[in-house]
This record gives sequence, structure tokens and C-alpha cells, in this order.
Amino acid sequence: MKDTEKKFYTEYLADIDRRGMRRKHVQYSLKIFFTYLNETGRDLLRLRLNHAQDFQVYLTTSTTYDGSMRFTRASVLNIVGGVSGFYEFLRRRKYIHANPFKELDRVRRSDALPRNILNEENMDVFLKHLKNFMQGRTLTEKRKLYRAHVLGELMYSTGARINEVASLTPADCDFDRSVITLRDSKTGKTREAILNSFAEKVLSIYLGLPDFVWLLIVFTRFRHKIKPSKMKQYSHPESLSTSKATGFFLDPLDSCVFRFRNSI
Repeated sequence: MKDTEKKFYTEYLADIDRRGMRRKHVQYSLKIFFTYLNETGRDLLRLRLNHAQDFQVYLTTSTTYDGSMRFTRASVLNIVGGVSGFYEFLRRRKYIHANPFKELDRVRRSDALPRNILNEENMDVFLKHLKNFMQGRTLTEKRKLYRAHVLGELMYSTGARINEVASLTPADCDFDRSVITLRDSKTGKTREAILNSFAEKVLSIYLGLPDFVWLLIVFTRFRHKIKPSKMKQYSHPESLSTSKATGFFLDPLDSCVFRFRNSI
């Protein structure tokens, strides 16, 4: 780094500290930029728009030792943005007349899906795993796994975000039109999302659980103390199922599975 570059660099970092901004991103971006200046022999204060474009090309075409791209599009945009902020500082201090990066036609951010998103095959395996909520060891664990199953199907069908799902109420579900109304907790904006047939059935069953789930808990705790002949009078005709062999409930959530299977 030349003496003039070091001087401006030090002044810019001091200005960043004074404004309470973070150094790390700026230092990383300027390190790459000063390397580019050194390799091309360009003058920091004589940079023009075509030079700014050349720097962007330099970033988009840089490769690693194994031939893969060194920077993603998002990284290129962040680096160019960091250098642009540096030149804006130089302009405010009247070291230069104009910021060459201000009019730069920057690369577009990639519309590709995030790298950590599951493909269709893996997503199918994941959702099938969530269906096995009856494998929970305790009632509490089964209830949690069941909610995860409902949540997974709902988010997969609608593309809803966590904050949107967290603010859902039964009134937001329109089963006649097979849509739900999602509300962004940050912006307050609402949008409608379509429920596929499977998610609609799963959600409708879940919303029906509060009417009888307390009774299921009672039966779970006291089923061995209740005579089989008395079980029928406590059973909900639409929600509860009994074992044909013993007349006892197999599990508090067996009724949910019964309704779920018979609704498909």
C-alpha cells in the first residue's frame, strides 16, 4: 500500500469509528481493492468509471487455485459497495471530484435458491419423517412432534415464513377457498397463500383438536381405572376412536390419526 493510500485508508477507518460503524467489512473490501490497484498500477485518485467497471470484472472473473469462482455475486456486490463508500468519503473530503462507483452498472444478485435448501426428494423424506409423531416416547413429546408435522406441511404448502406462521389465527384460515392470510410481523403487510389439499386436511384436523384434546388427556391418565363399558359414553362421536380388541384408547393422538386417515 502506497503512502497516500495508507493515509486515506487510516482517515476513512477513523471516520468509520467516529460514526459507530463496523470496520471488518470495509477492511476486507479495501484490502482486495488495493491489491487490484497494485496489480494494475492504477492511481487511487485518478480512477474513472471504466476503471470501476474493470474492477468489478476483476472480481467476477477471479478464481481460486482449483478453478472455482473466488467470489459469489453477493460478495462482489458487497465489495463494490464497500469501495464505493470509501470513494464517497474521498469525495466529501474533496480529494476527488466524483465517485466513479456511483454510476457503475453493478452485477445483479443471483436469483438462485440458497445452498442449504432441501431439494424435492430430500424435502419429501423430511416431511414423511415428521408424520411419525406417534413415535414420541411421552404424551408431551408426541404433541410437540404433531405440531411440527402440521407446521411443516403448512410452511411447505404456502411458503410462509416463521414470523408469518407465528401470527396465524383460526380466522386467517379460509377452507372454502383453500387459502390462508399471512401477516408479516415486521411490515404489517398481508398476503394470501394457497393451501394444497393435503395441507388443508392436516390443518383442519389440527384446528379441531382443542375441542376434545383435554378429554384425551383424561383418558390417558385414567384409562386403566375406567371400565371398558363406560368408555363409550365419554367418547366424542366424531373425534375419538377406540380399539376394537380392548375398547381402550391406544393413545391420546390415535384419534387424530384416525380422523386424518379417514379424511384422505
